[in-house]
Amino acid sequence: MAVGRGIMGRYWLEITIETVPVLAEMSGEILLEAGCGGVICHEPPPGKAQPSARSYRVTGFLPLQDSCDRKIERIKERLAGLDRYFPPGPDEPHPRARVLLRRVKEENWGENWKKYFQPQFIGAVIITPPWREVTAAPGQVVVKIDPGMAFGTGQHPSTTLSLRFLQEVIRGGETVYDIGTGSGILALAAAALGAARVTGVDIDPVAVAAARRNIRRNNMTGRVRVVQGDLLEKLEPGVDLVVINIIADTIIDVLPGLPRFLNPGGRVIASGIICSRAHEVKEAVLAAGLEYQKEIAEEGWVACLAGRPGGRA
Repeated sequence: MAVGRGIMGRYWLEITIETVPVLAEMSGEILLEAGCGGVICHEPPPGKAQPSARSYRVTGFLPLQDSCDRKIERIKERLAGLDRYFPPGPDEPHPRARVLLRRVKEENWGENWKKYFQPQFIGAVIITPPWREVTAAPGQVVVKIDPGMAFGTGQHPSTTLSLRFLQEVIRGGETVYDIGTGSGILALAAAALGAARVTGVDIDPVAVAAARRNIRRNNMTGRVRVVQGDLLEKLEPGVDLVVINIIADTIIDVLPGLPRFLNPGGRVIASGIICSRAHEVKEAVLAAGLEYQKEIAEEGWVACLAGRPGGRA
């Protein structure tokens, strides 16, 4: 299966996973772990998404070489193993994830990746790749994101829900923590909406590097910073808003430690929660001594807004 460099150039293996919405984000993580760069989550056309159908497509690229066969088998094994954590529903297809492969030439790889990433209009926030020119209308803000190998282009429902809550909560001058920042998309959106100081944290050095490039790209160096660390370990108390867009298990683990970081009236935006686990997150919010204020849902995913009692931050 190996094809090296020659007069035809280097070849890449394009891997596309067709899957049900609940597995879309984890499918992207599996591709990243396999070594893919430029992972893309393709949303279905409006009105075509079905929670029980393979309506999502996630794409990544690997250099075409002998090790690809082993990596593809590992990807398929990981996808099959997701049933243990996300049990299939009675109406879902079997298998719930299907892997499609295609060979592409190196000179076309960049364009194949870029054509999938179109500007996203989420309320007053426009998420756009830097190679697309977008003119903001009065009241709109533009965030330029090139995720590289980090997760986060604004196309996944968990990110969309977080962006909707940010527009509701940010009033100007806030201090914000973005836990698991990925490409930095939510940290940058918070600053663009008016937050005064934003700190993103991610354990992945690739994500940290990508987020820092995006900070420079958006001229936010003085207002947004990114540190490498595990969840709360690099953060200090005294914050108005914590954003955590990861998965339900991690959110539940982090919630008990969040109140000590929040100012009175401080808020928490938690996203990346599949609908079937929203009640567990709500219970964890209340057990942490926080108020469960609101939740919104989209395509099988839930985000919630919680707050520390004591007035508005």
